[in-house]
Amino acid sequence: MIGAVVTSPLRVVIGVIRCAQTLRDQAEQKTGPDPAVMRGRLEQIAEAAAVGELSQQQKLAAQQQVFLRMQH
Repeated sequence: MIGAVVTSPLRVVIGVIRCAQTLRDQAEQKTGPDPAVMRGRLEQIAEAAAVGELSQQQKLAAQQQVFLRMQH
């Protein structure tokens, strides 16, 4: 019983966060992804490949995923 009283406010916060995420996702679908975010992701991929965290094939696959997301 005490646990329910303590966790109730958290459920409201979680619900608000999920609602905000849904709204953000819907807005992104209508307007497209943020170019700055996509550019940042491409830079992360390049850096990971440069230090050997990604193979050339993994790098190309990751870049392709970013480009595909930009088209939607």
